[in-house]
Amino acid sequence: RALLAVGPPTDRVELAAALEEARLLVDLGRQLWLRGTVSAEDFLPELLLARSPRIGAVVRRRAIGPLEAYAEGRGGDLLDTLEAFAEGTLERPEAAAQLAKVEELTGLSVERPRDLLLIQLALKQRALESVR
Repeated sequence: RALLAVGPPTDRVELAAALEEARLLVDLGRQLWLRGTVSAEDFLPELLLARSPRIGAVVRRRAIGPLEAYAEGRGGDLLDTLEAFAEGTLERPEAAAQLAKVEELTGLSVERPRDLLLIQLALKQRALESVR
């Protein structure tokens, strides 16, 4: 299983940081069972989270922690609904009641871009942690 990480052209003074990012990208590719060439530009949110795992954990706790706690013993329907909505495969009218419950539990609004960004990053963090 061959994997090649590629990034943008880099100045000599930034080579150490670029190498670290390439290593993170290779690690990410291995975690996700990818093959072939992976580009840093295709995995920017994941690389941000990999560079700051502590912040990723804080984002996850803040944005979806209440949903994960709620799901214990009840199943992950709210998380599944939220993930589908965040990915754009589910429209709000189709899941209005579930999304209202998400907003009630988290204090975040899926209509506010900043809140939705936190939710999307938290879901990415959750996915990354599930493949480790």
